[in-house]
Amino acid sequence: MKEKRANNHDHDHDHDNAQTLDEMEQALVKQAVETIEAKIGAKKTSDPKVKDMIAIVERFIKKRELVCYGGTAINNILPESAQFYDKQTEIPDYDFYSPSALDHAKDLADEFYENGYSEVEAKSGMHHGTYKVFVNFVGIADITQLDATLFKNIRADAIKVDGILYAPPNLLRMGMYLELSRPEGDVSRWEKVSKRLALLNKYHPLKAEGCTPNGMMRPFQTPKNTNANANKRKQMHGRSPTADEIDEAHPPKDEPAEVRLFRTVRNAFIDEELVFFGGYAISHYARHLPKFEKALFAQIPHFDVLSVNPEASAAKVKERLEDNNFKGIVLTKHSGIGEIVPEHYEIAVNKTAVAFIYKPVACHSYNVIQTGKKRVRIASTDTMLSLYLAMIYTDKPYYDVARILCMCKYLYDIQQRNRLNQSGLLRRFGMTCYGKQETLDDIKAEKASKYQELKRDDPEYEEWFLKYSPMEYFEHTYNAKKHKLTVKRSPNAAKSLKKGPAKSPAKSPAKSPAKSPAKSRKTRKAKKPKNLINKFFKIVG
Repeated sequence: MKEKRANNHDHDHDHDNAQTLDEMEQALVKQAVETIEAKIGAKKTSDPKVKDMIAIVERFIKKRELVCYGGTAINNILPESAQFYDKQTEIPDYDFYSPSALDHAKDLADEFYENGYSEVEAKSGMHHGTYKVFVNFVGIADITQLDATLFKNIRADAIKVDGILYAPPNLLRMGMYLELSRPEGDVSRWEKVSKRLALLNKYHPLKAEGCTPNGMMRPFQTPKNTNANANKRKQMHGRSPTADEIDEAHPPKDEPAEVRLFRTVRNAFIDEELVFFGGYAISHYARHLPKFEKALFAQIPHFDVLSVNPEASAAKVKERLEDNNFKGIVLTKHSGIGEIVPEHYEIAVNKTAVAFIYKPVACHSYNVIQTGKKRVRIASTDTMLSLYLAMIYTDKPYYDVARILCMCKYLYDIQQRNRLNQSGLLRRFGMTCYGKQETLDDIKAEKASKYQELKRDDPEYEEWFLKYSPMEYFEHTYNAKKHKLTVKRSPNAAKSLKKGPAKSPAKSPAKSPAKSPAKSRKTRKAKKPKNLINKFFKIVG
């Protein structure tokens, strides 16, 4: 028996040794990979051609005052000691916003071509409104179309480092909170995003001013209710109700009209299983704040909710309000602003906003809480922060930027105080989400549909299927005596550009054999080399 135990002990010891050896071997492999990658990276970054390509992109961004975003932007606004990119071994990946992204993609391609790079191409990206510029078959820049008003406001708040404008911290924060709020998105990025967000919040903390009860809550008034108790009406006048008043399980018969109105709207949203992310939602989070800070979020100025069909949801709330004898109800549709702020509907009673209903741009995380007999969906802190931070650059008259920043600041504080609490309302990284998460297949299907729908001479066609090569729009004059090549834009270039990709069909499902990219390639091969040379080069001397 003792011998058997000894054998088992030896077996366990050998197993532990084997595990240790495996771990050590993996550590050696990891170290070797990092060393090799660093050497290869250092070789690339020290290449004069690569340095020149980066310099051309940076000059372009500076000259046109475009705004960089993404990983490079986050890295470059951090102190050098906190930066996560190694400039000695990693080539910067420039993503930048533009109010004229398509034109700027072509302009950047032209600039590379004029600087002696022959293999240059500007193409539409996977997402509509994004364009990628390739030089020597390597993607060197990504340009994203942005609404002109948004771009102006973002640029006004941008941080300039070495002459380049970088997106303001609140916008960069918004993008990372958005990623962390989408459990059906690319969750493999969450660890990296979380680390970068922590660095950004450390060195560029969220700032808010004037966060007082009077500054936080907008006044709310409804039609006079002759049946309400006079004293309660006097107490309610000039302020909106609190979450506790709205959530009252057994409301009194003589409750103020304001409370009855808000409860009617709240119940309509709950019955539709919509997700709350506005004042009502934050009032529940405020219960996790110190006592002296709870007063900031006691009152509910209006509701903000997510609905996959905001128009239908608004109509249902209107019906419910009319059933409860409320008058002067107006529904207003507000268009979205790019992919930053989605389409939304406003519900007003007697010209006072009561609720805003937003169409989700992705599948946003939320949690469920019990309020009396009702189960209420409350957006996660990441969802709320992503939605609210997006609003501050829109210039919409109904967005109070100071108030929004106060809400974001306290949400962030609640999140930080409960970082390891992954339960109930405070859970951050769950799988429950609301809305449709766009997949790669969805994007491909939409592009295929647009390819069938749009004609080549339609201006929108180029937005979706840009494939621009500068070589086709420049004159090339070769002086045989001086052995000198001169490159200049063709007089017809501007006219040719408007025709877009007629000469360069996109690699999408063909409408007919006549437009097939494959057939175009055969046609080009059939031409004699002499004709191809004559097409692009004028030989003199």
